[in-house]
Amino acid sequence: MMNDYEYAPLVLFVYNRPMHVKKNLNILNAIKYVENTRLFIFSDAPKSEIDKTAVDEVRNYIEEFARNESKFKSVDIILSPSNKGLANSIIYGVSQIIHQFGQVIVLEDDLVVSNDFIEYMNNALKYYKDKKNIWSISGYTFPMKALDKYKNDVYIARRGCSWGWATWEDRWSTVDWDVRDYNDIRFNLKKRIDFGKWGQDLPFMLDANVYGYNHSWAIRWCYAAYKQNKYTVYPKISRVVSNGTDGSGTNYRKRINKYDSFLYEGNEKCKFSDVEENLPIRKEFRNHHMNTFGIIRASVKWGLIKRGIIGRNRLKMGE
Repeated sequence: MMNDYEYAPLVLFVYNRPMHVKKNLNILNAIKYVENTRLFIFSDAPKSEIDKTAVDEVRNYIEEFARNESKFKSVDIILSPSNKGLANSIIYGVSQIIHQFGQVIVLEDDLVVSNDFIEYMNNALKYYKDKKNIWSISGYTFPMKALDKYKNDVYIARRGCSWGWATWEDRWSTVDWDVRDYNDIRFNLKKRIDFGKWGQDLPFMLDANVYGYNHSWAIRWCYAAYKQNKYTVYPKISRVVSNGTDGSGTNYRKRINKYDSFLYEGNEKCKFSDVEENLPIRKEFRNHHMNTFGIIRASVKWGLIKRGIIGRNRLKMGE
């Protein structure tokens, strides 16, 4: 690892799942280069009294971890006095830290990482920093047949991933979180098809976000990357797996197996290179994110809204 390199800070977002937080921090505390890394933990306030006990337990634990257990270079805990929600918490927290350090690695409390996660992310941030067609670095990937004969350690996709990722301030600062140009894509079929090349759910998720049916920060982030024709770098073998699809999270109320992956357990460093878009990977990536029934339903409603037959408040994406 680079001796004179300033390691990217790691930002962790936590809420009301103490067991996930404990598992996450125990694993992070034992991986390579943790001693070179600053940790910033953002804890959102409870949305209601129902969540207060669990949030308090999480906050007590992270305070104890910072005082007595941490092997990180430093630990800063930021306790929100009011509930922001996940999207606003991430936008606020990442913006604060990335403005200070110029780059950032981001995790949520339900993610488990490989032993080389910090090494992988920092080496990727260094390698792709000046390659302006690269939007972000993903730690997660899902198994694909297209990767079986793929020779490189990384591939690129025009779709970001919110499960363990990293980026730079000059990319993050270009995102229009209000999506003020939404009308440019709202009924533009060519642009919607193009945006959906890495998953037909993308344009409909953007619709639902603008209409207030989801509060995803990630779809706005992905849309910003699409408009700038930028790519996310993915590892051939995942450095992150998620426990958040077990039904305990705010975004997944039932277990979803399609996102299961295998965590890298080797010792070889990931070899980064200037790879090009791979068509078999793109097709499989697109199919993986396909919810046929949901897409058909959203497409029909989108068409009815375009023709003024129903109001826009009827457009709601399925789970």
